Amino acid sequence: MTSPWLTRGPTCALIIGGALASIATSKISGWSLSEQQVLQPLALDNATTSVRYLVHAELHGPEPFDGLDGRIEAFVYVKARAPSGATATIELHSLTHPGIAPAIADVTVTSPDVHYVPIDAWLACETDPCSEDFELIVHRDATADLPAIEISGWVQAFAQGTPTEIPAGTSLVITATAKP
Repeated sequence: MTSPWLTRGPTCALIIGGALASIATSKISGWSLSEQQVLQPLALDNATTSVRYLVHAELHGPEPFDGLDGRIEAFVYVKARAPSGATATIELHSLTHPGIAPAIADVTVTSPDVHYVPIDAWLACETDPCSEDFELIVHRDATADLPAIEISGWVQAFAQGTPTEIPAGTSLVITATAKP
């Protein structure tokens, strides 16, 4: 089965280009590594006004994690099933570091579009594995009687560090589990 992302040529090309530009302009001081996980497509309607994805990221590698920096990035595709002017809010929270302000994007669904929501990660890695958990929440107005909103996309974990060569045995894993 073909992913809906693969059939959205121009939009996907724009988003992928933006992601690559984001990586290219970030403060790369040495090695870098990224991994993606597709989000299960779901719909928000009058009965189901929010959806949650639990995101788990693990960085494995030799200790110490020198000069470690990174982020979790959510790319959320939002589409209304019919023209409506519906609104949605996308929130990305760190469960590992609840003191970090969540990343939030308010969206007016006038046409299909992808929304980028990043949050810092790998803030206190001392041992292997370095695990962090996040929650991605997408919700819409519960009081409005509007057509359903389709949600899909992906999350990406990005890590970078020193020295300039990636240490042998370094790997990155990310999972996203829908909790409607």
